[in-house]
Amino acid sequence: MKKLFWVALGVGIGVLGARQLSKARASGPLALADTALDRVSGWVESAGAAFKDGMATREAELRTALGIDEAPRGRHADGSVR
Repeated sequence: MKKLFWVALGVGIGVLGARQLSKARASGPLALADTALDRVSGWVESAGAAFKDGMATREAELRTALGIDEAPRGRHADGSVR
């Protein structure tokens, strides 16, 4: 009976230790770095999208102010053809 108790206690401690180790790995430096990288990439992506939206809005404002309805087709100012 004593041996069964000690075996069960050892298995229980082993299981708890394995769970704590997996938690430590999940919240370790690599997990923190991944989280930080995800946040930074999200910020860069949203900044890029905001820049593109602003650029399109400003281009539309300039086209309206200059009386240009659509993008030029045909020859460019340098003589090359699209």
